[in-house]
Amino acid sequence: MLNKETNIWPRNEKGELLPQEVQVPDLKDSIRILPITWGAWKELITQSKESGLDDVKILSKYCVEPKFTEEEAKLLKAKTGDAITKAILRASGLLPEVGDPLAAAKETS
Repeated sequence: MLNKETNIWPRNEKGELLPQEVQVPDLKDSIRILPITWGAWKELITQSKESGLDDVKILSKYCVEPKFTEEEAKLLKAKTGDAITKAILRASGLLPEVGDPLAAAKETS
């Protein structure tokens, strides 16, 4: 039977998501993020239908260490912004893990 507690992101006593440390393989470093919940992802997808997926919003809202403002996120080197965004999406279960044999096919389709 599916265990609800192991399938809901951990939260503190106030109900706020707990930051998670994740590796950013392309940068050979780690960051702390807030995972994107299923409900938040649905909102991002709905908004992206009009203007495209907003990497700046993902970086400024879900990367908590280092913390980037929207203006700082816009100034990131492309490789860095892309790598952090992918790490956030992977850690949130929204992109396949690096090394997944289907990952390359999914990202290029």
